[in-house]
Amino acid sequence: MLELGLIPTLEEKIKAIKIFDNAGFVWIKNSSGSPFGGGDATPENIKLLFDNVRSECKVKASGKVNSYEKMVALFDAGAQLTGTSSGLDIIMKKAGSSSNY
Repeated sequence: MLELGLIPTLEEKIKAIKIFDNAGFVWIKNSSGSPFGGGDATPENIKLLFDNVRSECKVKASGKVNSYEKMVALFDAGAQLTGTSSGLDIIMKKAGSSSNY
């Protein structure tokens, strides 16, 4: 896991991603998602991860993934998995209430 929000420059972010990728990990995550960590998941940071790792390395987005629209934007940017504490809310806003089942 990287805390991309704490890395100040684009050049340093890419260097950190490459070091992580060269270590051979199969998953990379942008942030712990903690309010004290490296910030929110953004499509820009997820695309940066996706564009700078091997195809075997999957990308997880974490940090304020709290709406359907944001989740879709993160998947469009290259995330294969998201971490969220808002999963039920995201599903209910898109699919309607559970009384429809």
